[in-house]
Amino acid sequence: MALQTDDSETKLKKKLGLQALSSTAISLLRPEIATIADTAYELYKEYQESKGTPPVSDAELKTELLKAIYGAGTGYDNTGEGNKLYTGSAAAYATVCGNGATHDATLAVAATFACVCGVANSKASVGPCTKDTAINPQWEGGGIVTKANWPKLRSTCPPRTQIKLTSNGIENALATAVQSIAVKGTTAYIGTYGDGTCDGNAQGACVKVDNGAKDNVLIPEKIQWIAKLTAIADKLKQRTKYNNKAATATQQINQLQKLTESRVALGQLLPPAPQPSTHAPAIAAQTLQAKGQCEAIQTAKLCKEKEPKCEWKGRNDEDGPHCKFNTTAAEQQANQAEKDGASGAAPATSGCARHGSDKTACKNDKTGDKQNCAFRKGKENEPEPDKEMCRNGSFLATNNFALSVVSAAFVALLF
Repeated sequence: MALQTDDSETKLKKKLGLQALSSTAISLLRPEIATIADTAYELYKEYQESKGTPPVSDAELKTELLKAIYGAGTGYDNTGEGNKLYTGSAAAYATVCGNGATHDATLAVAATFACVCGVANSKASVGPCTKDTAINPQWEGGGIVTKANWPKLRSTCPPRTQIKLTSNGIENALATAVQSIAVKGTTAYIGTYGDGTCDGNAQGACVKVDNGAKDNVLIPEKIQWIAKLTAIADKLKQRTKYNNKAATATQQINQLQKLTESRVALGQLLPPAPQPSTHAPAIAAQTLQAKGQCEAIQTAKLCKEKEPKCEWKGRNDEDGPHCKFNTTAAEQQANQAEKDGASGAAPATSGCARHGSDKTACKNDKTGDKQNCAFRKGKENEPEPDKEMCRNGSFLATNNFALSVVSAAFVALLF
């Protein structure tokens, strides 16, 4: 399809240098170029079959990452904190961080961080993650740390800059986080926990995760942001795999294109082959056509009308596949054509060419109901291509074979 629009085939032939090749060079290079084209197509087909689903975009990954960290938006905001930063309605520290039955502070990383490094509203001049008493990372009486107070809390764990987000980076960070999570029976604790609860005061600064463990073994997926970040890491892996396949296929196909260009360049150095007699190929094509016409006849009467080209081999003029090509007459015709060619005489016309510009005779040349000839302009490598005359019904443009094969493959693969 691509070769049929916007002069794509012409442009591709020009790009590869195919238009400058002689017919001799095309004949010599055809098998090699066809092999290269087949290889390119197999690479393309293999890539299409194995590439899988296209990866998610940067924008989609960024949205998922921000949701895992901040619940929504592009940064920390305690507006609408319930079921955004943590599950459950807005509540004070002890309820959000220490009551795993009604609230889950692992919905977003920010809420977990506010539990681990923040304190209850009644606690002042102290911070679990800093010795700076001026920071005061306090929660509100009925909710989480405010947006205005968040920068103070965030300063206890400054952000890293110019860090490339990778699946390995996420997985390493999660592995470190998992190592810091304590378990007791079926409960998991993130941070410094006290006697079975987390209140941001005497009982420690932590997150209590009910059913976060089994038999004193952590169940990582119970920590919601671990599950979310793991999914993001998996998508990054899939994208890397997808991109690597595309890069490998592109590199291999580019190498094949360069190989084609180099072979074509060498082909331009080949001298043209000596011009043989032009009569022999024409006679051979006409002979092949005549043979098919004779063998298609099923009646003695019609076969005898085609003598001497055809001869009836059946007995008693019974209908059947008994009409055969007269090879003796054909050889005599070929020999005469060669003699005419050597002496400079015009070759005797035969086959469809014998009708010349007689359109009616051309259309009436049939074998049964099958049209043998066509009144048309010539194709490539036919004599007088711009002239309408009686010609063979079909013509195999063999010189275009290699060009069409390599063009189709490289257009599909490279453009």
